[in-house]
Amino acid sequence: MDFLPHPAVSVPVFYLMIFAHLFSLYFLIDVFRSKFKDTMSKAFWIVVLLFIPLIGSLVYMRTGKLDKDKLV
Repeated sequence: MDFLPHPAVSVPVFYLMIFAHLFSLYFLIDVFRSKFKDTMSKAFWIVVLLFIPLIGSLVYMRTGKLDKDKLV
């Protein structure tokens, strides 16, 4: 029996995983370079982006910018 997935399925999934991690890495760098209102927000986003890369990136893109200090 062959338990390997069909290449037509596994190749797009592989590229989706690579995209998700690159997307997460971009926002992880953004978190490290930014100043937040409190340090717990920064730690929270780091943990979320490391453990839930795709969903965490999408949520950070939508709401994470609100936690940052505004530079004038």
